[in-house]
Amino acid sequence: MCERRCEELVTQVPESTRPLLRQIEAIQETTAKKTEAWNAVERSLNSRLQEAEAKAAGAEERKRAVNERLSQTLSRINVLEAQISCLMTEQTQLTKSLEKERQRASESRQDYLALKVEADTHEGRVNLLQEEIMELKQKHKQDLHEALTHRALLQQNPIARTKSAFENGLARRLSNASSVSSMEESFYLQASLDSSDTLSERQNPGEPTLS
Repeated sequence: MCERRCEELVTQVPESTRPLLRQIEAIQETTAKKTEAWNAVERSLNSRLQEAEAKAAGAEERKRAVNERLSQTLSRINVLEAQISCLMTEQTQLTKSLEKERQRASESRQDYLALKVEADTHEGRVNLLQEEIMELKQKHKQDLHEALTHRALLQQNPIARTKSAFENGLARRLSNASSVSSMEESFYLQASLDSSDTLSERQNPGEPTLS
């Protein structure tokens, strides 16, 4: 209807104004095409804007997730650093304790070696004492055997038994005096022994002296 109206108006326009109308129509047509093109560009830009906004929203969401993970990672790092600090402190204490235990072990080993040397020394002394005891037992056994033999001989002769007992007592005293280096007592005992021999000869002039 509008086009027909325009055609009617064009037919009614004088010939002199028709070129101007054609220019106006051309401008209108160009403007319509530009408007259509602009609308297409606007639609494209709006679509791209929506895509960009969607991408930006996704990027923002990813950024938020990354920041959250980063925050968790930093918290985890702080916890691990605290644990590492505690472990290093504990390691330092354990190192000191280990050094003390090594020192104690070294001292204990030295004490053990000293005690072992002392024990070996005591063991050597014990062995020597045991040997001395064995020698004393053997000597005592020998002395006892000799005493019993001498006693049996004395029982066969009562006079000789009395004299021998007196001489044995003096001999033991003389031996004790020699062990302590007492010359006076030795001379005294020897004189007593000589006087005993003289007295025995006077009492038994016809009996030979027993040695």
